[in-house]
Amino acid sequence: MSLSFSERLQSNLLRLLSLVCIGVALFLLGTNAWHRYRAASAAATLNGEAISRDDYFNALQLASGPQVLEKLVQQRAILQEAQRLHVTLTDEEMKTDLEAISHRTSDPGFRRVLEDQARARLLLPKVVLQGIGEEERRRFYEAFKDDLVQYDLAVIAPTVPEDARAIVGDLKTGRSFEEIVDTYPSRLKTMAHGRWGTKSPQDVARLLGPSALQQIARLKPGTVTPKPLTVDGQAVFIKVLAVRQDYDEVKPEIEAIMENAGEAELMDRLTAAAHIVSPMLISSASPSPVPSGSVSPAP
Repeated sequence: MSLSFSERLQSNLLRLLSLVCIGVALFLLGTNAWHRYRAASAAATLNGEAISRDDYFNALQLASGPQVLEKLVQQRAILQEAQRLHVTLTDEEMKTDLEAISHRTSDPGFRRVLEDQARARLLLPKVVLQGIGEEERRRFYEAFKDDLVQYDLAVIAPTVPEDARAIVGDLKTGRSFEEIVDTYPSRLKTMAHGRWGTKSPQDVARLLGPSALQQIARLKPGTVTPKPLTVDGQAVFIKVLAVRQDYDEVKPEIEAIMENAGEAELMDRLTAAAHIVSPMLISSASPSPVPSGSVSPAP
């Protein structure tokens, strides 16, 4: 049955209204999606106004980009030198860093940067020591033997003068240092049985004074200072648990000193000899320890 004119008009108006509603809904959805896209693609938004990622990354480069790039250049120089010298790392040496990186990020790009940082840091001392022979290490030991001594010490630092006098009496009666140290509270933070850890002569002189160092240097392992040392006006009792002074015993300290002394020299040598060109470095950058003039910005 055919519809009347008024019925057809009403039907058309309903269709038109439906289309308008659908159009409005699509417009609103599209507008919302656009705002979400802008927010997602922006570094931040302020009162609805986007700060673009491009602006963010450009500002980052102007602020610290040259310094960051210099560090990347130095890391790559270390990796290249290690490869040239056939210096490598074992899986065990990298294990701790790789586990930490895995917990920190799963992004492949970030992982690669962090792994290169770890490799360069671990390889640097190996590369430095590669050029230092055993004979040179022994010459260093003979020249600085007295400064390389390591003392394993235990300490009692009583909090009141009365305890200091009581400790003197306990020591005279033959009571063990370990028993005494567990009896009296101490001003110094120590480990079990008063163990103070390993100290170098420089540590002892700085913490207790030169006079204390002279007295400790005269003690044999297992003995206690015959009378309390006076540090900042207060009594301190010291027991020397062990003395490490043979070459093999202090070799790790020798290598640590040589590493620290040789790292800056190695980086200077590597970067000075390298051909480095980058359009991302600005002339005002003053990297360290890269020598001036070793990095040439592109014209």
